[in-house]
Amino acid sequence: MALLLSGCAAPQRNDTPLATRPAPPPRENALLVAWIADQPYVTAEAACRCVWRLWKGTDAPEDYASLLEGLRAAGIVPPHWNPAPTDRVRRAEAGYMLARAIGLERGLNWRLLRLGRYAWRELIAAGIARPSGELGLVRGGEFLGLLQRSERWMIQRGRAAYEHAELGPPPEEQTQH
Repeated sequence: MALLLSGCAAPQRNDTPLATRPAPPPRENALLVAWIADQPYVTAEAACRCVWRLWKGTDAPEDYASLLEGLRAAGIVPPHWNPAPTDRVRRAEAGYMLARAIGLERGLNWRLLRLGRYAWRELIAAGIARPSGELGLVRGGEFLGLLQRSERWMIQRGRAAYEHAELGPPPEEQTQH
């Protein structure tokens, strides 16, 4: 009863029935982004593929196990995190991955404890994430916004692993007769 009155959030279940789990995400970058935008929640495989691209600037390994192991070896995902490809991602998990991928090393709690909850708070402080609870699941569109703001944060600090393409001015509108 004391926990209920203190405002602690109960963990949310992450066991989606197999019949309602989304199909595996596409491998191509543009298709992956469009696929994530259509999902109610981002899945572990989709999040890992996007974070790999943000971190390395290259396509992720085809095999999900290799992808997860590569991120784990680099410290981009926590050592104990071993989700199925279709598991939904919480904000703390997304915060951990994004903070590590972009090199966000600000707060003392985040630097010392390396907990996703503190990574999420650092993303909020950096203007990358919007204030919300770290136990909630990340919606597809929310994740794309996090990626976009993370990329901008990296570019502003010269930390991007790739060249940001300048698209130039928009084409002039053609007049129809």
